[in-house]
Amino acid sequence: MVEKVKLRIAKKKKWYPIMAPAAFRNMELGETLTDDIENLKGRKLSLNLFSLGVESRKQNANISFIVDRIKDNKALTSVDSYFASPNFIRRAVRAGKDKIDCSYLCETSDKVKVKIKLFLITSKKVTNSITSSLRKQMKEFVEKEIKANSFDKNLDSILSSNLQKNLRNFLKKIYPLSVCEVKIFEKA
Repeated sequence: MVEKVKLRIAKKKKWYPIMAPAAFRNMELGETLTDDIENLKGRKLSLNLFSLGVESRKQNANISFIVDRIKDNKALTSVDSYFASPNFIRRAVRAGKDKIDCSYLCETSDKVKVKIKLFLITSKKVTNSITSSLRKQMKEFVEKEIKANSFDKNLDSILSSNLQKNLRNFLKKIYPLSVCEVKIFEKA
């Protein structure tokens, strides 16, 4: 008997550019090699904000993009999440100070559910009553701010540190803070 042998024909792979969304000037984030450009949908890519040319102060933050559509042989992305480097968070915490972590699920004005995690570092050790007061006020402020703006406007506010500055100024009436940062901002 003669057995039939299946031959596998390999498709030729090509390089395809991955493009950033309009908020990042539609710049090219990189290239990837694949045989079918449709296979790129859903692929995630994380980059440091400093490498995107946002600001030199933002070298401790990363942004994650997800390929969501293909157009003109280019993989187009949207922002999936923003997150601070764990090394930055570790370096920010010092002896004689308290770190307060909070996590909230919110909905933006354009009906996108987001998860936002923040951390505060007080200038000195604080009592439990001050900690709970800071958490309560922070929750009210953050939920109001997130609900008032779209996902893209909230992301711009975080990237430009406006949300952090406004929150810090709002909370300093309760207790002075040495650090007020967003740890994670992502679609839920």
